[in-house]
Amino acid sequence: MNRQPDGEPLRRAVAHRLSGRRETLDGEPHLAVHEATGLAAETIGARMSAEPGPILWLNEDDQGFWIGPATRSGRPGCPECVRRRNLAMRTATGAPRSRPRPRPALGLALLTVAALAETRLTGLRAGAVPDDLLRLDPDTLEVSRHPLLPDPTCPLCGGLPADTPEAAAITLVSRPKPGVETFRAHEVDAAELRRRFVDDHHGVVGRPRVDELVAFPTSGAPVGVPGRPTGEMGYGRALDHGSAELVAILEALERFGGIRPGGRRTVVTASYAELAGRALDPRTLGLHDSARYDSPGFPFRRFTETARCDWVYGHSFARGGAVLVPESYAYYGLHRHGADRPFVYEISNGCALGTCLEEAILHGLLEVAERDAFLLAWYSGATPPTIDLDATGDPRIPLMVTRLRQLTGYDVHAFDITAEQGVPSVWALATARPGRPDLPAALCAAGSALLPGKAVRAALHELSTMVEAHRDSYPGERERAARMADDPELVTEMKDHALLYCHPTAAERLSFLFGGPVAGPPPAWPAHDDLRDDLAEMIRRYLDSGLDVVVVDQTTPEHRAAGLACVKVIVPGALPMTFGHARRRVAGLTRISTVPARLGWSSTAYPAEPNPDPHPFP
Repeated sequence: MNRQPDGEPLRRAVAHRLSGRRETLDGEPHLAVHEATGLAAETIGARMSAEPGPILWLNEDDQGFWIGPATRSGRPGCPECVRRRNLAMRTATGAPRSRPRPRPALGLALLTVAALAETRLTGLRAGAVPDDLLRLDPDTLEVSRHPLLPDPTCPLCGGLPADTPEAAAITLVSRPKPGVETFRAHEVDAAELRRRFVDDHHGVVGRPRVDELVAFPTSGAPVGVPGRPTGEMGYGRALDHGSAELVAILEALERFGGIRPGGRRTVVTASYAELAGRALDPRTLGLHDSARYDSPGFPFRRFTETARCDWVYGHSFARGGAVLVPESYAYYGLHRHGADRPFVYEISNGCALGTCLEEAILHGLLEVAERDAFLLAWYSGATPPTIDLDATGDPRIPLMVTRLRQLTGYDVHAFDITAEQGVPSVWALATARPGRPDLPAALCAAGSALLPGKAVRAALHELSTMVEAHRDSYPGERERAARMADDPELVTEMKDHALLYCHPTAAERLSFLFGGPVAGPPPAWPAHDDLRDDLAEMIRRYLDSGLDVVVVDQTTPEHRAAGLACVKVIVPGALPMTFGHARRRVAGLTRISTVPARLGWSSTAYPAEPNPDPHPFP
């Protein structure tokens, strides 16, 4: 017969196993059987507060029997943490709860749970409080371990410290590199990362999924954020599947930090005028076109100096100290409505993860540089130099180009879009060969790295993924692409930007890229033995060009437990990446009309106003 878990047989089995044992003496471990339907958080909290000794919690759900967590007064990690993480992971993966099913080995399973509970109680008496849960599969009787990271936002055992100027302070420290051409402080232990974070039941990150149908290995990993109504994904692309999965996990952890404050509690609510020079001026970050704010249903409010909002502390390298940043700029997943809605649309642009703060900041700044350079070329319509892909000095690049051409039927082009700071940045473009109307007409990608060859390779990796994905999907979306080519207001989400330029009419708008001087890759970056020196060089170049570098530390206790750092890098004056044509942010940003000429790019196609068409960034 099918059985709906109710916890009663579990209680009876455990009670029988422990009969005659003194489980209720002061200071002795106590045993609580957690109903499968879930005790209310208040009930769990009351029991945790009332019991003087540690408690071992048991639970039954649609995925099996769970022994743990074990809780002790003052130590984070409780059943509510498990419930919140499980709900977040189900949201991220879209996994429904399984229907009740026959369990022919139920009696033996219950006896096994009782025995496992007894063993854990023995450990608790010896002072060992495990940081994992045991799962018993009721069908196979297989036992597996599942690490639990406490949820710092848990209402029962969590609690975030207040955000302060002191906590936001950043002092760069020496980080010797394994090699001059390496821009990571040290390698990530992939096995330890998986052990600590990856679990489809209550992990921070779900098991990565590999896409076998693309030219280069690609992987996606869901990330569960407690309290968030929608899921997120981290993606990884590399030359082998193991590396692609690792990159996907790392990007998922980056998104975990960037969605909402998970390391410090926001405490400042004020208007820009009230903060008396202690805050970043939102106008320097780019606003939406003025007319958009008057459009019915536009989800963002017009900025005024008296408009109040929440602020978080960041570190300004130009000021040499703390600066307040609107919370919705620093954390892109905060969905506010009504009077609290944000001033602008924001994404994960500038968010990065690293094995130390310096590494995270460097890679966040690289992402800002990449998107800024791409949009600078697009909005200005100026023609950058063309890169000779056979003369980059990197033997891997011609091989990648040949593979792309042979597997996809596309011609591949690359352009040097490096901006005034000299951070190597590349625009890669795939165009369908003449006589192939069945293929998407054009697809774009970008890459930025301190090694010019690596910037080219990064752009080609991204381009290969875009080509593979749209080559298969475009036939069914050709009519929609044609409508978007006629009406840019139909470009409303990320995927629309690439799809639009699959249409031949829109692809013609990319012609401005051709005709520039042919050159090698972008200029080389100075060689340094210390990651701090690479970062200091980047920051100095931005400051010398008149742009500040602001860093918001997004590191959560979960990141810190694995020795990771997570940041949001903001460069006021740089062009912010946005998706959805109505959401573009160019108002107040003047570099579009000045920088291309300083770089020696061919004359701009849009001398008065920015390019009016949706950008093609994927």
